[in-house]
Amino acid sequence: PSEEHDGGPQRQDPRTPDTSSGDNPRQDPRTPHMSSSENQRTQTTLTLQLSCYNGSRYLPHLFDSLRHQTLHGWHCHVLDNASTPEEQSAIRTAVERARANGVPLTLHRVETNIGFAGAHNFLFAKHASDTVQLLNDDAILEPDYLQTCAEYLHDHPECAAVSGAIFRWDFDHRNDSDGGRTTIVDTLGLAPRWTGAVVDVGAGTSHNDHDLTEPREVFGVSGCLPMYRADAVRQCGEHGDLFDGSYRTYKEDVDLAYRLQALGTTAVVLPHAVAYHRRSVGVGITTPRSPEAVYYSYRNHLWVLATHLNIRTLFWSRAGVLPYELAKAAYGLVHHPRFFLRALRETRAHWPAIMQKRAFVRMLRAARPSRGVSQRPDVDLAIVMVSHNDLNAACLASLAAARAATPCSTAVIVVDNASTQYDANVVVSEHLPDATTLLRNGDFGFGKSCNRGARTVRARHYFFLNPDTVLTDPRILDILVSYLDAHPGVGIVAPKILYPDHRLQDTIRRFPTWFMPFIQRTSLRDSAFGKRYTAHFLMADDDHTHERPVDWAQGSALCIRGELWNTLGGFDERYHMYFEDIDLCRSAWLAGYQVRFLPSVVLVHAHGRQSARIRNILVNIWRTKETRWHLESWVKYTWKWRWQPLPTREPEKET
Repeated sequence: PSEEHDGGPQRQDPRTPDTSSGDNPRQDPRTPHMSSSENQRTQTTLTLQLSCYNGSRYLPHLFDSLRHQTLHGWHCHVLDNASTPEEQSAIRTAVERARANGVPLTLHRVETNIGFAGAHNFLFAKHASDTVQLLNDDAILEPDYLQTCAEYLHDHPECAAVSGAIFRWDFDHRNDSDGGRTTIVDTLGLAPRWTGAVVDVGAGTSHNDHDLTEPREVFGVSGCLPMYRADAVRQCGEHGDLFDGSYRTYKEDVDLAYRLQALGTTAVVLPHAVAYHRRSVGVGITTPRSPEAVYYSYRNHLWVLATHLNIRTLFWSRAGVLPYELAKAAYGLVHHPRFFLRALRETRAHWPAIMQKRAFVRMLRAARPSRGVSQRPDVDLAIVMVSHNDLNAACLASLAAARAATPCSTAVIVVDNASTQYDANVVVSEHLPDATTLLRNGDFGFGKSCNRGARTVRARHYFFLNPDTVLTDPRILDILVSYLDAHPGVGIVAPKILYPDHRLQDTIRRFPTWFMPFIQRTSLRDSAFGKRYTAHFLMADDDHTHERPVDWAQGSALCIRGELWNTLGGFDERYHMYFEDIDLCRSAWLAGYQVRFLPSVVLVHAHGRQSARIRNILVNIWRTKETRWHLESWVKYTWKWRWQPLPTREPEKET
């Protein structure tokens, strides 16, 4: 459940005439005079920015939460965004009291309200910090909020935007023992929907409805309390500003999320960094907005769509955008014709700037593959395992022996999805005391869990290994690393896998046709056609004793080049389980890399095939969740790759 997102709610008065015209205030000669005499650009590692419009009653609570932060060495710039005379005095008093209590603040004031986007662009020009934290005047932070966010950005150079878990603050009950803090979610990041709308994840729901144990990669972070990497923000802006000033208020953070994504960076929500934002409280309750707020939200939504969505997206992952927007336009024309026609007029007038920005964003996307993490890899090989009641001590022991036998630097990450039959920490530490174990409180799927594990370390290569496998030769890791180093055109290496009784497992296969599940899961498999198709699909009659290129290999043991992994962005997380390995291999071929079968590397795998034990497909769907996952992933895979030819076996890179 989510609310449509409008950009980190602020009470910047939308009724104030828009005098900024979308320009950077420091470049616009019409920018109102700043009352503060402190015009110099400060240089600190972290700078906080606060735009305040008639919000003096909240400031003592915000400043008190800043005073108790465990991270020090930052400075906060506060902008009085043309508040009323009474509020101006109250804001100055609150700032002076906070200064007296040791909170490092600089107060600025403008005579004309320049909106949320303009205000933060104004403040962004006042410093040259590495990192910038945006504040809401009606929010409070837990003491470790700044430190948790800043440390994550420092440790993860691929990430440009972080935010904590933001819950709703019942300001009317601020004098209660809990200070008005609730467990109702305000935002857990931004997520795009198939209609084109971008929403606050979890808005209005209980914290019990979400996995709040591990950092979560999201499309973007809300404008309510985000922390940004300043150099990334400057790179993805046409003029080096924080926000697009023409948005004025609402959706400016959505636009920034798209631009940072085009730059090739990630955004993450940190559930252990907690803050509270004043909203109407109660599960499912939303806050009403003024007509002008609705107008800016709608107009800027149109600008986001025009800037960032391409034709392919409109007819694929955002297939609902056109019918949804046409329905909204019809409704707006009937019920709010003045607002609707005004939005069209302003969009038409701003169209050249939108197209110029669209070209700039396209340029960012085109340059993205050449970007990437500048830091050197932490290790040569990262071994990632995902477990759910199937962690095998024999696997861990064989992995420990292989690590001891290789001169390569290695790291092991075990992602445990709520196993109940053992304590994963205990089992892993017994054999691999230096391994990282990530405990999760639910089953979040194979691909997503692999991505989560891989994000914890930078590696030249990644080895995804099922926890119910056994490495038969301690030289395996060394062979895999050496092979990829010697063959730059190979992106993925798949070992030979045997059953415990040493029969060959059919883990290398041809790309499936759209009707594959009907053959595999019905009595058609026993027909003459079904037998021929199955043998062809499973490569049953092909040579399994020599190294060779293959269409794809099963994800139970895959070693992938780190460069390719970063380019592809990992497994496609739309697949809960099954088909993510086919999708990854197909993407690797399209990226110009080979997928190769390496029979000199042999593993034993206790493979159960839970999803195909019952031939009656309807009974199978009813009885086993694995079958439902398989068919769901088949539909997603077929839809994703529809009308696209299969990749050729002619790679662009030499092996």
